[in-house]
Amino acid sequence: MLGLERSLGSRIVTYADDLVILCRRGKAEEALRQLRVIMGKLKLTVNEEKTRICKVPEGEFDFLGYSFGRMYSARPARRAWDTGH
Repeated sequence: MLGLERSLGSRIVTYADDLVILCRRGKAEEALRQLRVIMGKLKLTVNEEKTRICKVPEGEFDFLGYSFGRMYSARPARRAWDTGH
């Protein structure tokens, strides 16, 4: 996995049998291709139903019960000195 991180300038985050590859724009398809090769060598398969490429911040994804992406507050932003009084 470290070779994949170095060759693509990416980060791999794992927990048990779940993983996320964080990579630079334009590198996602190559990262996924290389991941499939590595998994094949380990006699493992990639769950294609759960696998997708997500462009953040336009998109979002869930990992380990957390949602990642751009999140907006329903309340308008207020300046620190604007207390409403």
